[in-house]
This record gives sequence, structure tokens and C-alpha cells, in this order.
Amino acid sequence: MWAFMSTTEPKVFVGGNEEGVARVRAENGKYAFLAESTTIDYTNQQPPCDTMKVGSNLDSKGYGVATPLGSDLRCVVSYDTDDILLLCFITFIVFYCPVSFVNS
Repeated sequence: MWAFMSTTEPKVFVGGNEEGVARVRAENGKYAFLAESTTIDYTNQQPPCDTMKVGSNLDSKGYGVATPLGSDLRCVVSYDTDDILLLCFITFIVFYCPVSFVNS
């Protein structure tokens, strides 16, 4: 794949996401741009809504929670994804939402 991409004319590499999306739009289906899935999902929802994701993600990334050995936090944080998402939501509410919302 690298050998093909690095020797193809015209060049297939671009300087960044904006340039890649612009080239996808300009080349009418003759250019595909590889990007992080969140970038693609965001771009697809922005006007003029003329791009799409093809196929599934090439890989998946997960998140981990690190604590010092023997930390009391280990008991608080479960390895269950739902618990981690709940912890993130609570953290968001506490730090970013108005006090009136939290107290209501």
C-alpha cells in the first residue's frame, strides 16, 4: 500500500484534514481520504453534507483508567464500560453544568 501511495501521480497525500476533505469534494468520487473515524463522522454532518464514510473503521481504540498501585480509586472505578461512562457524565455535570441544574 505504501509503495503504491508514495509513487502514484498525481500525489495522493495531502497536508491535513481540511485539504483531504476539499480534495474528496473536488474530485467527484475519484479520491478517498483516510482519516480518524471521529473526524469523518463530524465532517459528514457538516454542510454541505456531501461526504460519506465507506465501510467500517480500520481499527478500534479503547480507553483505560490508570491509578497508582494500591490506590483507593481502584475500588471506585469499575472496569465496566457503563460505569466508566457514568463517571465521565458525573464529572461533566459537576465541572461544566450550572449549579442550578445540578441542584434541581
